[in-house]
Amino acid sequence: MERFRHYFGGHLRSFRADEGLRLSEVDYTSKKCSPHTHAWPFFALLLRGHYLENFRDRQLSYRAFDLGFHPETTRHDDQIEDGARFFLVELDEEWLRRVREYDPSAAREPRMCAPRDALVASRLYHEHRSSGTHWPLLTEALVLELVAGLLPDDGRRRRDRPRWLRIVLELLEDEPPRRLSLSAVAREVGLHPVYVSRAFRELTGQTFSESLKQLRVRYAVRKLAATDAPLVEIALAAGFADQSHFTRVFKRETGTTPAAFRKTSGG
Repeated sequence: MERFRHYFGGHLRSFRADEGLRLSEVDYTSKKCSPHTHAWPFFALLLRGHYLENFRDRQLSYRAFDLGFHPETTRHDDQIEDGARFFLVELDEEWLRRVREYDPSAAREPRMCAPRDALVASRLYHEHRSSGTHWPLLTEALVLELVAGLLPDDGRRRRDRPRWLRIVLELLEDEPPRRLSLSAVAREVGLHPVYVSRAFRELTGQTFSESLKQLRVRYAVRKLAATDAPLVEIALAAGFADQSHFTRVFKRETGTTPAAFRKTSGG
């Protein structure tokens, strides 16, 4: 740890290396970084703070527990606000060779990852912090899930998305989950709920309820990491029926309980 005290331009809190992977937790002060590249491709899960990443033709804006992917040698500059903490998963060339053998176009561009991949990364972070005895095998399985998420969607889901779907996806991201339901969202876009349900699955590869469940859990993850609010309060704010329901779903999605996640993500 001593030799890696400064890492990725920040202060290293934890570090592990195994099987072509480097997992690290890094703190940053608020600052702007000049354009630079990284030799290894990596996933970056923002744990706290705010982060803007600028590329030649676009900008990525992170909130807590958003996950981004960076191909190797991608040139970018950064703006870190309110301090930030990242969980970083660096991959050697063998990991990307696997996915590029399947599809040569995969993992060539920087991107924000899907909410379901952010939950996988959150589970990996929990395992990294908790030092479980099955860490190597579980880590490999979780990283394979992340890498699989880099594969392009099939042609059906790559086609241009209708305006109503873009509005629905924005609502899912911006509104507190407790306010959302399929009927309420369908009313917002002036469509029948049955049509929205069927078309949403066809266009995104997920049912509306699956997507909403993942967003509820990600909302809870952010609250657990950033606040001391009681678990029952977080459960209700996220739209769960009660704390018991919240705990069951949270553990199924992240591999741990809300209380255990809060304990390992604090400090």
